[in-house]
Parts: sequence; structure tokens; C-alpha cells
Amino acid sequence: MIVPLVMVMMTFAATPDELVDAAPKYCKNAAKKVVDRQLLSKLLEIEAQNGVPGRLRGMTLAAACHESGFSRDAVGDNGKAIGWFQLHPWWERYGVDRRDPISSANAWVARIAANVKRAKKKKCSDPWVSAWAYVASGPKGWRCRAPRHWTLLKKWKRKIAREKR
Repeated sequence: MIVPLVMVMMTFAATPDELVDAAPKYCKNAAKKVVDRQLLSKLLEIEAQNGVPGRLRGMTLAAACHESGFSRDAVGDNGKAIGWFQLHPWWERYGVDRRDPISSANAWVARIAANVKRAKKKKCSDPWVSAWAYVASGPKGWRCRAPRHWTLLKKWKRKIAREKR
């Protein structure tokens, strides 16, 4: 049986070490020398603890790259969003330290996991990706779509697959 190349690339699962190596290497926004590999590994552990499917592992790394270039001090949205995940002040009501990548990742991934059920009720074709998009875009209303972080993660996984050949 011949499997289309696109299907092979979409289902490629990178190892945690490969993702940790790829994140600073392929993140155009990152200050490559200051990205802490142990911290990146911890973010992958947080994903696993929250039941993120293997094919989406690396979602926190892609989000942190896209949003802040792995910078705790990144500020966006006219000073409202700060930290690795560019979280807004309302996250602090839930005890989140927006400048702490671990605190931010725990809350961010847990919120995604909590919204998967909602995505299933909305009959989204990929509930995890839709929940991810919902949390990444803030409370703007629900739509079944994919976040830009997902596109970035897929690019990284394709590059990892090419390097393995």
C-alpha cells in the first residue's frame, strides 16, 4: 500500500529530545543561546500530564516560539500580554504568574484540555486543535479552526523528519 507523503508528514511523531533540539534551532524569534533545554523539556512533560495527544506534542514550544521567542520579558498587545505565552492580565485571577513559563504553561495547557469537550460538542473535526486555537486567541468566540502555532509545529516536525533521512 502506498501512503501519500502528506499523510506521512502529518502523522510523524518527533521524540521529546528532537522537539527540544528543534525549538530553538527553528524558532526565528528566539535568542538561540539563552533557550533553556531543561525548561523546554518540562513544557513537554506538562503536555503529557494534561493528556495532549502525541501528534500535538510540542504545542507549548511552538506557541512560546511564536508568541515571545521564548522570552519571559516579551510584551505585546499594547502592554497587556506578557511572558512566553503572551497571557493577558485576566489569567492572574487564576493564580498564574504570566512571566513564569511553568506556571503559564500549566494553566494554558490545562485550559486547552478543558475545552476539548466543548470542541467535541461543536463537532469540530479536530477537537484538540480547535481547543488550542480557542485558548490561543482569547475569549473572542468559538470557531473550529487551527492556531498559527499548529502550522509552525508541523513545519518543525517536517524538518525533523527530513533530517532523519
